[in-house]
Amino acid sequence: MRILIKLIVAFLVLVIAALVALPFIIDPNDYKDQISQQVERVTGRTLTLQGDIGLSVFPWIALELGPTSLSNASGFKADHFAQVEAAEIRIKLMPLLRKELEVDTIVLDGLVLNLETNEAGVTNWDDLTGTDADAEESESAASSADVAKDVESSPALTAISIAGVRLTNANILWSDDSKGEQFQLRNMNLTTDPLVPGKPTSVKAAFDLISAQPEARAHITLDTDLMLDLENQQYALNKLKFTTVAQSRELPVAQVGFDLRGDVHADMQKQIINIRDLALKSQLNGEGPDAMFSEAEISLNGHLLADLGNEKASISEFKLSASANSRGIPEPLFTDAKIQLSGDVSADLASQSVAIPQLGLNLEASKDKQKIVAQLSAQVASDPAKQQTQLDNLQLAATITDPDMPGGKAELNLTTSATVDLEKQTLNVADLVLQLQDLLIQAQLNASDILSETPSFNADLHINPFNLRSLTRDLQIELPEMADTSTLELFELRTKVSGSNEHIALTDLNIKLDQSTLAGQFSVRNFDKPALRFDLKLDEIDADRYLPPPSEDEKPKTSSGSAASSAEPEDLPLDAIRELNAKGKIEIGKLKISGVHSQNILLTLDAEDGLVKLSPLRAEMYQGQYQGNVVIDARNDVMKLSMDEKLQGVQAGPLLDDLTGDSKISGTVNASAKLTASGNNPDAIKQTLNGSGDFSFSEGALKGVNLADAIRRARAAISGQSLPESDEPVQTDFSSLGGSFTARNGVIDNQDFSLMSPLLRVSGAGNVDLPQESIDYALRVAVVGSLEGQGGREITDLRGLTIPVRITGSFDNPRPSVDLAGLLRDRATEELRGRAAEQIQDRLGDKVGEGLGGLLGGALAPKSNDAAPAEEAPEADSATEEKEAEPAKSPEDQLKDELQNRLRRLF
Repeated sequence: MRILIKLIVAFLVLVIAALVALPFIIDPNDYKDQISQQVERVTGRTLTLQGDIGLSVFPWIALELGPTSLSNASGFKADHFAQVEAAEIRIKLMPLLRKELEVDTIVLDGLVLNLETNEAGVTNWDDLTGTDADAEESESAASSADVAKDVESSPALTAISIAGVRLTNANILWSDDSKGEQFQLRNMNLTTDPLVPGKPTSVKAAFDLISAQPEARAHITLDTDLMLDLENQQYALNKLKFTTVAQSRELPVAQVGFDLRGDVHADMQKQIINIRDLALKSQLNGEGPDAMFSEAEISLNGHLLADLGNEKASISEFKLSASANSRGIPEPLFTDAKIQLSGDVSADLASQSVAIPQLGLNLEASKDKQKIVAQLSAQVASDPAKQQTQLDNLQLAATITDPDMPGGKAELNLTTSATVDLEKQTLNVADLVLQLQDLLIQAQLNASDILSETPSFNADLHINPFNLRSLTRDLQIELPEMADTSTLELFELRTKVSGSNEHIALTDLNIKLDQSTLAGQFSVRNFDKPALRFDLKLDEIDADRYLPPPSEDEKPKTSSGSAASSAEPEDLPLDAIRELNAKGKIEIGKLKISGVHSQNILLTLDAEDGLVKLSPLRAEMYQGQYQGNVVIDARNDVMKLSMDEKLQGVQAGPLLDDLTGDSKISGTVNASAKLTASGNNPDAIKQTLNGSGDFSFSEGALKGVNLADAIRRARAAISGQSLPESDEPVQTDFSSLGGSFTARNGVIDNQDFSLMSPLLRVSGAGNVDLPQESIDYALRVAVVGSLEGQGGREITDLRGLTIPVRITGSFDNPRPSVDLAGLLRDRATEELRGRAAEQIQDRLGDKVGEGLGGLLGGALAPKSNDAAPAEEAPEADSATEEKEAEPAKSPEDQLKDELQNRLRRLF
């Protein structure tokens, strides 16, 4: 036995000595060419060994290589498939005899690996991993039995250990021409502690990831304790720390960073993956004019448990948080904001369902002095297999605080439940209740085809009565100024809404605004070029309450009577008219606007492609009716306008009182007009106004002048008498007033003006020039009856007297004048018919002066040769001094002035 042992020991010594001496006997560098040829024979690639080959056998089987490269496959861009500056691997010899693999630290320095895919989808490593199919099949058939025997007879290694891996200065380049993608792993360094199955080892790595398409750059680091138990199929990443910082022009932020931490355990025999203390943080930096924030941070925390065997997964203590600030950002949406999402998530992978029993969301955001705080909670259930998601008991509560708001804050609350079915493409929202201050909205919503290009929906909507003015004040929404500040205190809406991305329709519409109710239906089609359709009924409204109040310093517009103006007229909104597409009608029970009252109004509109028809138009007002048809044609460069309008039985006095506050005329009016015009501004329309019409007033009065009283006083003055002041109304009654007119280029011509009363007949002709805003009328006022008809004593001797009146000037300043010479001449002619010329001369002597002096209620001082009473001498002296101070007007001039003043009252 001792001899046998000595022989074995001697043999081992010889073997070891041979192994030690082998590297000194054989130089592996002498076999570089053979090695390269063998590699090329097997792979078709060229292996270039630029450096020396180091080889040792005992106590380590060691191989060291200097600069080495392997050529690329034919047809690819890079020259080399792989390059390395230095490589070293050492395997301990003696443990191999015990079926143990003990490897020293594997060193690889300066690795450059080019991975390419051409446009056809072929890679530059396919020839290294693939073999000819026929050869592979024949080889498999020939040696399958031998392989099986070798596998069965080959003893497994009892232990494997690697002292570590050290990869330095590595670069891996990836190029995919089929997708236009390019990626690079630059400056890659990887180190590990000893790798022993079932035991943790430290792994550290760092590299730069660069993408050309899309353009991006990131620095990535990894630090963890890695445990690999291949026998039991258990793996772990303990104390995992993964970080990256990335920049890309494709990102909406200047820079984004990620920090992932946690403990990852995987038991593949039990098919369980457990991630404890998962913590993901992301930091974002924004810059540039389009940045929404300057800094932001996102964090994700929780515990993940996945049971792949039972197809279950859950995330407990899930929390997603985000915060951001916008300091330095011009006009930011917010200054600081925080949001947090929390809840426990469970998933059934078999049924592909997800449930969140209590989802919570908290939000805080502020800007300047304003702040919003919101909380949301809901029960969430999702079935991805059926593509269904259910939200139950969704509740949202939000508070907006602002010291400038009345009360300092506003509160919003929302509750609802919703179901989404993506397979059926439906959305159902039930029992939606939204409350903002005293605004309460209730709704039900059903939508279909929600994933298609033409989704549609229908809803029932009810906005409960609330104070709109108070709400806008609380929310600091500025309303237009209105004449009545008590408006908008009541608003309510009920309707059914249906629509899609191309139209919306409101049916069963009912809106209450203060004392008014609007009902009917309204729709809009084609939002790009809206087409409006409506059928509405409004019971009553006082529109003046909602219009701006007249300013206190508002002055009436004056006119010089000339069309010349330095300001260019403003064009009408022809583009808006051409774009208007609307058809429908509005009925109004009672309407007050600009002080005018009307009832039973009908407005019918038909507008499309620049042709607007307002026909018919109808209204009842002041015991009469209005009817009209208006057509606006803006289809060409110059707009055309046509009107056909009628007034029947309208009481002019109350109408003018309500409209202007001063009725110059009263009576029942009937009028009609058919007019046309063209032009793109009001001035052009006035200059092109053409057409005809007529008007008539019955049983009315002209306010501001009492012609009967004036004539009585003139008669008394001529007779040398004086009359006491009259208590009669300052108006001239008439039984009829009317005429017809034609319009030509803005000039209204009236040749048959007529006024009839028991006392007077007024006839005449004239025109009104709208562009020049001027008037020119010649009237003849004839006394045809007694004065008893308007409250005075009967005087018949003035019958037949005709007074010529001329009215000229502007709209704002009409100038009536009396042809006094003609008046006296006509009167003298009448007198000559009944008396001798000498008698007439005697009568027109001193009496004329006396009569004119007392005309129109003592407007002129009477001429008398009688001495004044003694006690009135000072007044007479004073009057004499005044006459000496300024030249006295002739009686004719004084009479003319007085008549003109009285006629002006009419205008």
